[in-house]
Amino acid sequence: MAFPPSYGFITSTLHGKAEGPTLPEINKVSGKFVVVVASSGKGLIYLGALEKGLFRVDPELEVLSQVVDHCKPEDVKDVAKQVQRKFHGRLDVAVSNAGTSGKLVYDVDEKTGEHTRDRYPEEIIQDGNAANIINTNFLGSYYVAK
Repeated sequence: MAFPPSYGFITSTLHGKAEGPTLPEINKVSGKFVVVVASSGKGLIYLGALEKGLFRVDPELEVLSQVVDHCKPEDVKDVAKQVQRKFHGRLDVAVSNAGTSGKLVYDVDEKTGEHTRDRYPEEIIQDGNAANIINTNFLGSYYVAK
């Protein structure tokens, strides 16, 4: 099935690899490249494995490992200060790796009483924990980006 022209494709050219001015060998980074991956919850479990993998790529890598609660601006500011001190103010990429949706519940067809294919976060439907979703998914990302 073909998508209609208005479906949202911006360009007819799709890129699956770096080419031309986007090639990494053309864009040399001066000094060390600084990446902050701010993760919470389950992401923290993989922090040790991530560090080991990074050291296999570059044994001379400098790592700053810190637990961050994205929903607390003071925690995010503390990490920013540590990055400022350790990497002399340099930050090339910041990744906010936190998100939540809670348990998904199926919508029910009013005529048949059967589950539909549509699923929604339980917190949104029952208004139980919508504030947590907004704090984590929106405000947490905002604090890290800021």
